[in-house]
Amino acid sequence: MHKFQQTRLPVLLVTICICCRIVSLSAQEALPTLERPRLTVSLKKYGYVPRKSVSNRIFFRDISVGKLMALDPGLKLLFISEDVLVAYSTIEKGSDWRTASRQLEAYFIRTSDGMLLAKKTWQSAIRKDESDADTESRVIALRDGRFLIDANGTLMLYGSDLTLIREKTLEPFGSSDMWGVQSVSDGREIFIRHETTACPDPDRCPVQYQWRDAESFQLLDSTVGDVFQGRGVQGAGDGVYIGWSSNANTIFGPNRTPQKICDDPRCSGTVVDAFLPRDLFVISSYFDGVGVVDRQRGLLWFNAPSVQRVHSLSFGEIETTARGNRFGIWVSAIRKSVFDSVMVKSSVLFVFDTDSPKHVLAIPEPPGGGLFSLSPSGSQLATGESKSQLHLYNVP
Repeated sequence: MHKFQQTRLPVLLVTICICCRIVSLSAQEALPTLERPRLTVSLKKYGYVPRKSVSNRIFFRDISVGKLMALDPGLKLLFISEDVLVAYSTIEKGSDWRTASRQLEAYFIRTSDGMLLAKKTWQSAIRKDESDADTESRVIALRDGRFLIDANGTLMLYGSDLTLIREKTLEPFGSSDMWGVQSVSDGREIFIRHETTACPDPDRCPVQYQWRDAESFQLLDSTVGDVFQGRGVQGAGDGVYIGWSSNANTIFGPNRTPQKICDDPRCSGTVVDAFLPRDLFVISSYFDGVGVVDRQRGLLWFNAPSVQRVHSLSFGEIETTARGNRFGIWVSAIRKSVFDSVMVKSSVLFVFDTDSPKHVLAIPEPPGGGLFSLSPSGSQLATGESKSQLHLYNVP
């Protein structure tokens, strides 16, 4: 804290008044318009039961790496169309994680009025021991309301009417296999990553990447990736991928060919958080800001905190729209600070257009602790919270 030097009283009073005026004006400029949800939905009335919490003493009594890996994420949100929002989680039934049955439980909510369209469940893999690499189940949005279910080593394609169209088994699917599936190319393709520890040197096992048609599952392209990139790899269309260890200057094309996409110094130290249609990439630095890079034209814009205070803000979870026109980012304040003319006291959820560094929506301290999803067009935003409340917002 700065100490005032010895000063005459009149001068001090004038100084205080001027400072108060400046702070008042800055606060007026910084305060965002509070956007209230247009609709709140309680999942409990549809039968959702939040995971029961246990004390740290009980949880850590028999702690192991396997138990930590078996701890599934909580509730997740995903728009599969403008009309349907899915709230889903993997439910474990049993006191012992090694023998408990597990299933994916999904609630399909109509976004116009919050009514339940359907509740569906799928069997998930049972974790037998600490070597089981991947048992989490997922819902993956495609296009035109279609979606994939990734559960128990099987990909299941569903239509917009929620009926099963076809299935594909992921092979091999053993305790040493890790599979990751991602929607790319505006939902027309899926990017599949396969990693295994079943090789002579588990630390240097090759990682296989595949691009398949989302409708027919036909193989379109494949390549072998570097083991150090592993689970941090994200995919895009046309055989493009990038690993967590790469910075925003370089992406990898077919046959692992590197391509430099940004010469701007502001790209240094950032990572690619998301691939978007139209050859756009969302980049961010944990402390420095967020921006958009065009694959051919380089950096389009980069938004950094307007008041430079070392490590005053952190930039976290990013979600994008299926069309690639908007993205949301969770910004938290370590110290109260301003970002894009918004005062961040604790946390703010921002929504940006990809063609402009000025946010289109800012929600201070939204419920959900980082849980949110954007609709395919970016006109709707959903947030959730541990008490099973869902909140839907209109995005201007």
